[in-house]
Amino acid sequence: MSLDEDALANLETAWAAVTAPTPERLADLVGPPVASVPLLHRSLASLLGRFPSKTSGLSHWDLEWLRHTAERGPEAARVIGYTIGYGMETHDLVDDGYLFSRLRALADTRHPRPLVALAGAGHLRDTRVELTDAGRAVLAGTPNALDANDIDDWVGGTHLDSRRGNVWAHEGRRLERRGGPG
Repeated sequence: MSLDEDALANLETAWAAVTAPTPERLADLVGPPVASVPLLHRSLASLLGRFPSKTSGLSHWDLEWLRHTAERGPEAARVIGYTIGYGMETHDLVDDGYLFSRLRALADTRHPRPLVALAGAGHLRDTRVELTDAGRAVLAGTPNALDANDIDDWVGGTHLDSRRGNVWAHEGRRLERRGGPG
């Protein structure tokens, strides 16, 4: 299949939105599907899930980590397997390396309230993961993870940094700017 000029223009617009320093253009593109590039709309919509949720304060994958840790832990490799297997419906396909990096971020002891605790040699197969009290509280809905800990993360070209007040959260297909920890 070759791409016509319209499809190439849509792809260039999408790339500019994904790599922009703020996500407004990305959110604007998650409207009606573009006929010339049918999978583009679905891909852009799934990218919104990498922003923290307005409700939980966690990205899609971080929330899945917590859920599967509670249900399938404590072996990190097992939790990753379930997270990847049940997350395939999002169309945001990730690998074990990405998910393991997300796990380490949730366990970062520089946070005032790490959401998980890790034990082991630091390699995926040798790592055990358990929810902390803070992780159980966030999973139960109180507090929002953005209220519990700072965020310093990237989604495309957007740097999510609560210390600078540059945090965007999604609610469905909408993004809104919000402050840092409360």
